[in-house]
Amino acid sequence: MSQRTLVRLLVAAAVLSFIWVLVSFLSRPGGGDTGSTGMTAFFDGIDPDRVDAIRIEGATGAIRLERVTGGWTVNGMRADSALVASFLDAMASAHVGSLVAHNPDNHARMGVSADSTTTVTLEADQQSSTVLLGKSGSGFGTVFARLPDEDDVYQIDGNIRSPATRTVEAWRNKLLASVDTASVARLRIGRNGGEYVVARTDSSWTLDGQAAADAPTVRNILAELADFRATGFLADADSVAMLPAERWVTALNAAGDTLAALTLGAGADTGDRWARARGDDVLYRVQSWRVDRLAPARTAVTAGS
Repeated sequence: MSQRTLVRLLVAAAVLSFIWVLVSFLSRPGGGDTGSTGMTAFFDGIDPDRVDAIRIEGATGAIRLERVTGGWTVNGMRADSALVASFLDAMASAHVGSLVAHNPDNHARMGVSADSTTTVTLEADQQSSTVLLGKSGSGFGTVFARLPDEDDVYQIDGNIRSPATRTVEAWRNKLLASVDTASVARLRIGRNGGEYVVARTDSSWTLDGQAAADAPTVRNILAELADFRATGFLADADSVAMLPAERWVTALNAAGDTLAALTLGAGADTGDRWARARGDDVLYRVQSWRVDRLAPARTAVTAGS
């Protein structure tokens, strides 16, 4: 064999070896394949401002989030719009990572089989697109996913699995009051049949227009009004819901406009109470200690008591 022939054979062998290594690398799960055109198109095509509805079906049941004037609803009830916006932002910023499985036999293990997956469908511009989310991936904030008619499973980088598995109650709005406390000029607080008024002056607060009010106690009331949230919801037949109204709080601005008006149920010093906000027929579950901070006894508001 001539030297020239030997060189040609060695070069050919080297080229074939390189091709074999390249093909093996690209074809194995987790290799150089960083996402199918369809999967990438799904996530790249999400515009949170254009999504009109989100359908989620999985272990938590059937959930429909729908955009309405001023916010979102979940199964027809008022939703926490900030949670929905956060979920859409996470979906839009998610990154399609490695291809981790070709074989449909792996679908159940990864949680993307028909009977184990969480189906997320986004509706926008009278069109819909769907992705199937499975179990958490190999890293923090990752999830296995596939498209409905494809066997390939990809690892998606983005915190989308946790919100996609929320219950209806977790999506619901739990905010009863969110007041700009700097605009509060007067507080009318009723408790056990009596009522007192806390009013703002130039530098302090007064109680019933006479004595100075206890500043830390007033700060607690305002802190609750700034972000008064429930822990859950109550049915009318619940034992807590059947207790009578015991306290009420109304916050007004300098012009006398109502900023918030809450009614609070009776109950033990520990445990839960019911609460309602004016104009909202939902019966909320709140903690007793928050009720005590929001509507304290008159003696607690008296300075130096």
